[in-house]
Amino acid sequence: MISQARLGQLYLLVGPPGVGKNALMKIVLDRFNDIHQLPTATTRDPRPGEQEGREHYFITHDTFQEWIAGNRLIEYQVVHSGNYYGTPRHTVEESIQQQYDRIADIEVLGATQLRQQYPDNTVLIFIQPPSRDDLIERMRQRGETEASIVARMQRVDMEMAYAPLCDYLITNENLHHAGEQVLGIIHAERSRRDLLNLRVERRLPRRPHQQRSILLVLDDQSVVVKENSTALPSADIVMEEAPSDTALRAFQSISHEPAPSPEVRLLTTILDYQGETERVTFYFTCHTPHAINLKQPWQWEALQQVELPGEVRQALEKARVPTLEVEPVL
Repeated sequence: MISQARLGQLYLLVGPPGVGKNALMKIVLDRFNDIHQLPTATTRDPRPGEQEGREHYFITHDTFQEWIAGNRLIEYQVVHSGNYYGTPRHTVEESIQQQYDRIADIEVLGATQLRQQYPDNTVLIFIQPPSRDDLIERMRQRGETEASIVARMQRVDMEMAYAPLCDYLITNENLHHAGEQVLGIIHAERSRRDLLNLRVERRLPRRPHQQRSILLVLDDQSVVVKENSTALPSADIVMEEAPSDTALRAFQSISHEPAPSPEVRLLTTILDYQGETERVTFYFTCHTPHAINLKQPWQWEALQQVELPGEVRQALEKARVPTLEVEPVL
């Protein structure tokens, strides 16, 4: 079915701690001047270089509880060291509505809730280490205590189990290579968003299951239909075929002559359903004289006598298609 246009996007880097999510996020922030970090809320103290409202909102435990009670958080978790982390609702919804793209390092359970509430605007990129031993060594290099490493590793299996539920999987064995992968994902997702929004703008479904072209072959006040019916020439669109080319195939199926292909013009596009299958129908028009040699069982019929969908009839009247003069083919 037709969906809302995709506006701002949330690129969520998820995965075990110490896997390099922050380093990858910095690569993105350095490369894209129109992507900013999505600030989350936390009760931990600021780290060197962090700024209030940029990486996080640094609030007290009491304030965090007030935000929970006031439904100001989309999700929140108690992570290691007993600190709270959560995603403020206003930061996400303002970013989406204002068409800002954001990136964040979100804990896997929180990312799940964000995906559930904003499925059209959330891109989940799972970052995994080459191995558990590599992850432990990275934690040691970050200055983690052995006790902290043991506590963090207890969550690793749970976090790794989330990988198949994400949109992308990156193994961060080489930071530069992994960073290029993340950048490529963002470029691809932005291109995909442009395509999906174009479909929405033209009132097409996100992923059409079936497409066909129907051709109104017109001559003054007449149209070609199948004998004893109001069926118009039509053909299903095959892979990589333009709808207009399908309309030309429909024309060739009704004419005996290998005449030059007529000019076809898109009249309107209609979305309907056949059971649960979404179907897109492109209606085209072309003009040709009665003199063309029609195959059986095709014949000319008065346009006003042919049953057409209301949208098609309105488009014809708006375009004044029945009254256009057509020069005969010499």
